[in-house]
Amino acid sequence: LEAVATSGSLADQPQAVINQLWQALTDDRLERVIDHGYGGVTSVALSADGSRLAVVSENGAWVGMYGAPDGGLLWEYTEDTADSFRGVYFDPAGARVAVAVHDSESILGNRLTEPDDLPNRFFVLDATDGSMVTTIDYPACVTAIALGWSPDGSRFVVSNGFSGCEREGATNGTWAEILDGETFSPIALVDSPARWVGPTPSFDRANNLYLLGFDDNAVVHAAPDYELAREIPDSVGLGAVAPDGSLLTTFSSARPALQSIYAVDSGERVDIVTQVAEFPAEPFGTAFSPDGSLLAIQTKGSRTLVWGVATGELLFDLPSGAPGVNPVVSRDAKWLYTSHDD
Repeated sequence: LEAVATSGSLADQPQAVINQLWQALTDDRLERVIDHGYGGVTSVALSADGSRLAVVSENGAWVGMYGAPDGGLLWEYTEDTADSFRGVYFDPAGARVAVAVHDSESILGNRLTEPDDLPNRFFVLDATDGSMVTTIDYPACVTAIALGWSPDGSRFVVSNGFSGCEREGATNGTWAEILDGETFSPIALVDSPARWVGPTPSFDRANNLYLLGFDDNAVVHAAPDYELAREIPDSVGLGAVAPDGSLLTTFSSARPALQSIYAVDSGERVDIVTQVAEFPAEPFGTAFSPDGSLLAIQTKGSRTLVWGVATGELLFDLPSGAPGVNPVVSRDAKWLYTSHDD
């Protein structure tokens, strides 16, 4: 299932995009295209039971909830704001969705509208009907970004995003904050060595926190106190962590291989997937399936590659319509959802 972000109808898309989607359809792989009608970066999240797909679009300050995999619209949420909605996350029970917000005054506030005076924040909606549950403000920051729950739902993580934000205990204004997953009260603030772009945090099943960054090696902070436990050498780049915490993958345009996989315990790079002769384009988003059996990489060159982790076999090389953010794999590893920019 492909989610294609547009600023008009699907028919308004460039012919190259239409050609790629048509090729996937004729190859009997593409199941459905959701044309939500808003432009800009689109992000998606899938409920744990695979029955609902949450979608946000930055140019519409919009959230849509769809049935999955049929793609029927269940509800919509919008705000009269100049801010951008840049990420969406289900809690493990599928009862709530958190929406990350980029303030209109941030470097990513690109909606070509006058900035408003709303504080930077993230908010949580009821996944059943889209009603507001709570809003958590970060008034001193312009890109404090919500990044989702731990697998057991007991923790929630926020980072400073794409602009430094001074906090006590944060050396460079770059940090990740762990909150209680129910009350969103603060538990711990983790300092990051990043110079300005905040780390991308991710939890494993034991609630350990992994920080992956543009310019710094990946590090692991161990639960429950979130003290620094280890650093993975030569692992600069954004990426993803296997659900059991055994592997992490990062990508960086500064590395010849672009995409690298590391064993977390040893910190050593491992070659567990078949290397493609020529990577189609720089990776733009990556994800493990919930059971850890698949690794999916979406590229800036409009393709998504899928490997089997146990065998290392390249299973699929799929046209993806347009560059997008992290792909999402269903819990049963049968459905792949991708999202796209204009």
